[in-house]
Amino acid sequence: MIGVAGLCTKLFMSKLGDFREIMEQEMKPISHKMANASMRIDGLDKKVDDNDNRLVRLEMAVGNIEKGQQRIETEVRDAREKIETRLDRKFDQLSASIREIREVSPLARPPLNRH
Repeated sequence: MIGVAGLCTKLFMSKLGDFREIMEQEMKPISHKMANASMRIDGLDKKVDDNDNRLVRLEMAVGNIEKGQQRIETEVRDAREKIETRLDRKFDQLSASIREIREVSPLARPPLNRH
């Protein structure tokens, strides 16, 4: 009986070995395809990360542009106000000068000496 069990075990082990070889042969193309798919997924992940980084940089650039635009608008507004204030002062001075000229009477001319 032990001999029969040993014989059965030996037969089973040889068939198991054949089964393993068949399974390995069947699994090689699948394993290769899975490795390729994994590499493609990794490549796509990298592209997604790169796009996310680009988006972050783009958002930062847009924010910087908006800040710069606000700063420029503020400077332009301030400069315009300064110019308007200066012009108002100059026109006030001009008006005052014109009034002074109108108020001053002409000097009497000395008589002409005709010899």
